[in-house]
Amino acid sequence: MWTDHFDGQLTDIFEFQDTIARRIAGTLAANVTLIESRRQLDHPRPNPTAFDLVLRARAIGQGGSRATNRQFRELITKAIELDPNYAAARALLAEALYSMAILGWTEFPDQELARGAAEARKAIALGPNEPDGYRALGHILLARTEYDQAKDAVKRAIEINPSDANALAIWGSVQSSSGDIGGATEALQLALKLDPMLEPRFVFDLAVAYYLEHRHEDALRIAERGLARYSDFPMFNVPAAAAAAQLGRKEQAARYVEALRRRVPFLDLEKLGSRFKDPSHSEYLREGMKAAGL
Repeated sequence: MWTDHFDGQLTDIFEFQDTIARRIAGTLAANVTLIESRRQLDHPRPNPTAFDLVLRARAIGQGGSRATNRQFRELITKAIELDPNYAAARALLAEALYSMAILGWTEFPDQELARGAAEARKAIALGPNEPDGYRALGHILLARTEYDQAKDAVKRAIEINPSDANALAIWGSVQSSSGDIGGATEALQLALKLDPMLEPRFVFDLAVAYYLEHRHEDALRIAERGLARYSDFPMFNVPAAAAAAQLGRKEQAARYVEALRRRVPFLDLEKLGSRFKDPSHSEYLREGMKAAGL
C-alpha cells in the first residue's frame, strides 16, 4: 500500500523521523480510503459470519502443525460454504492445501497441490486486483517446480502491493529454488523486516539460502532461532545440522541429526533439496547432511 524513498539532511534525527511518519500516515490514509471505496464498488462485502470464520482461521494459522492446519481448513471451508465468492477465503484454502502437500501431512501431495492451484485461480478470478490469489498460486507453482509461472504470479502480487511481506517472502523462495540465492536472501531479509512473525517456512528458506551462500554462521543462527520459536517445525534441524557440520562442530551437528530422525523418521536424504533447479545446490545441502551423520 505504501512505498517511497526520502532525501534530506540528517541534522535532526527526530525531526526527520517525524517528517517521514507524517508522510506515511498521509499516504496510507489516502490509499486506504481509495482502496476500501474501490472494494465496495467492485466486490460485495463478505458474509459477516464467513468473515468472522476467516478471522478465527487467521488467528490459528495454517502452517504450524498438522492439527492447526486441519482446524484452519475446517474454518475456511465453512466460510466458503457461506460465501462462495469470498476471494480471500479461497486464497487461504489454497495456502493451507499447499502446506499439507509440502509438509507431509497428506498421502496425496500432488492431488492437494492441484486442488490448491484450482482454489488460487478461483480467488484470482473473484479478486483480480487483490494479491492473495496470485501469492498462493505462486507458492503452489513453485512446489510443482514451474519456476517461470511461479515468478509471474508472485510478481503480480508484489505489483499490487509492494509492501506485502508474504509476497516478498514467496519471491525469495522462488528465487532460491530457481538459482538466484543472493536475490533470495535479499527478499527474505526484507520480508522478515516488514513482518518478523512470518510463517516458519520462510525463516527456514532464509536459513537454507544462507547455507547455500556458504554463510554457515548466519544459517546456524537463523535455524536455531527457528527451532526456539517454532517447536512444531522440525525441518529447521536440516540447515542447523548442515551448517554446524560445515563449521566443524560435529557433536552439535549430530544432536540436530538425532532430533531430525526422531521427529521426521522417514526423511529421504536423496530427495532433500529436490526443489532446487540447480543440482549443485541440492548436492551441497546433502553434502552437509552427510557430514552431519544423516
